[in-house]
Amino acid sequence: MLHLLQLLRILNAKQRKMFIALFSDLDYELNEMGWSTDPTSLISDMLLNHLGVEITDAEQLEKITQAIINKQKFQSAIAFYNLGKN
Repeated sequence: MLHLLQLLRILNAKQRKMFIALFSDLDYELNEMGWSTDPTSLISDMLLNHLGVEITDAEQLEKITQAIINKQKFQSAIAFYNLGKN
């Protein structure tokens, strides 16, 4: 989850809002559009195409992907990040 928190920190407020909207519910993309076998590529494509963020380190990208897909970790990261902003 640390990698996800680091990613959130580098995004500006507009990007963070878009990030949350994009990644809050990936069920359709993963299950209906066939990305369930390669979620890392989906996350990478979405980060690059929507936020202009490219993560070239495969291990970091995999950890971010797992944190995003795990809804509990994702929500915890968002809550933790927002708590630090108050």
